[in-house]
Amino acid sequence: MLEFLSGILGPMLVPAIAAAFAAFKSVKFVHEGERGIRLRFGKATRNRKTDEVKVSPPGFIFMIPFADTLQRRHVRQQTIRLQNQTVVTTEGLVFSLSAFLLFRVTDVYKALFEIKGLEKALEDFIQSQLKVVACAKDSKGILDAKKISEEVRALIEAKANEWGVEFIEFGVIDVEPSEEAAQVLIMSARAKELVRIAEELNVDMTPGLAMVLVGAPLVASSPGSTTIISRPEPAT
Repeated sequence: MLEFLSGILGPMLVPAIAAAFAAFKSVKFVHEGERGIRLRFGKATRNRKTDEVKVSPPGFIFMIPFADTLQRRHVRQQTIRLQNQTVVTTEGLVFSLSAFLLFRVTDVYKALFEIKGLEKALEDFIQSQLKVVACAKDSKGILDAKKISEEVRALIEAKANEWGVEFIEFGVIDVEPSEEAAQVLIMSARAKELVRIAEELNVDMTPGLAMVLVGAPLVASSPGSTTIISRPEPAT
């Protein structure tokens, strides 16, 4: 009896298993917070009327086995953190900046297929623009984190549409001078105080002279500013 049943059911099991496998392969899921693009023979499927790439919302997607594949991309907000970015001011002082970028993907096709390694590409781009802005500042301007954030945001905004992202927020969260820069800033503050006292006493004193008197490096001064040139070298 068993042999009889196996003889009948055996040939039926093979197509049944194949059908179940095909059904399993024909259904894919796009999860909440994601968007999907179906590829047919390696090409993104498009709307026949508009020729726009079809982007699938969360839910089931029915696929043609062995012909279709699904590429998914999450579209939730993401944060990129830039820690301890070393920059050099116009006076040659070294500072360390930390910043963050909050963004989200708005064009899934670009994020998946036009930009290789979107997060890393964004990090490198933001890092370069931060250094462009910060290295153009003097020792006073480098401390204005809000102004630097605004200038960097203006530079990166032009890339948003090209890369298929929205920049929600960018901010410099920390500016730290190096040990040498901190010493120079302290000396500069002392020199300004010395100039103020000299003015009250009606004594002529330039910012450059004040910096020398407080033990700062040799400087060249212009109205309202003092620029570091070099430190005195010991006599040989």
